[in-house]
Order: sequence, then structure tokens, then C-alpha cells
Amino acid sequence: MALALAARAAGKQAHVTYSEPFSWPSQFRFLDYSPYVAVADVPTPFDLLIACDTADRARLGTAEILVDSADRVLVVDHHISNGGFGDVGYIDATASATAEMAFRIIKQLEWKITAEVAAALYAGVVTDTG
Repeated sequence: MALALAARAAGKQAHVTYSEPFSWPSQFRFLDYSPYVAVADVPTPFDLLIACDTADRARLGTAEILVDSADRVLVVDHHISNGGFGDVGYIDATASATAEMAFRIIKQLEWKITAEVAAALYAGVVTDTG
């Protein structure tokens, strides 16, 4: 979510989807989840699919169908078990959470860290590290 929010703030078109059935958990309703769309509502084709915290394509569930609609696939994951799929893999088993890696991407691209982006990054780190 943080990557999509930061991309949108930078003037990019970005959407977030999850395997279905999906409902937004109530404990995360404080987050800006405006980039979320159902799998069927993701506009296709598109330039880049970023698969976060996903060690293999099958773990995308019902969203796996979108892989073939993307010109390129970037996988961002902090699990050492990631066998790699997609065109580019940003795999860092030393990262505490995939949200930490998302932060690095946002900083490298010099995108703004708005309050909404920061909240999404924080929620990602907290939920991924316990």
C-alpha cells in the first residue's frame, strides 16, 4: 500500500489488490486504502506489477492472473525462501520486513513520504515483524 500511495503522490497511476475473497481488516481502517481495487477491477494491461512479500507466483492466489497482464514483474520480498519469479527480484533476507524494503525503494526514487505513506510503512513493519 505504501508503494502505491507514494507512486500516486508522484503522479503515477497505481493500484493495490489482494487474492480474493478479500475484505479490509477493521484494525487497518485508519490507513488510506484508496489504491485498493478488486482483482477484476485492475486496469489491464499495465507496465509493472510489484509482488510484495510473495515467495512464489502461486502465493498471489486469484491475483496471479494479473502477472500475464504486466509488461514487467518486480518481486520485493524479505524471505530467504524466495525462489524467484518475475523479471526482477529485490530479495533481501536481512530486511526486517518487506515494508522496510518498500521504504528503500521510495527513498531511492525520491518520492515523498506523506503521513499516509508513513502510516502504511509503519503498519507493514509492525505486522511483518510482530
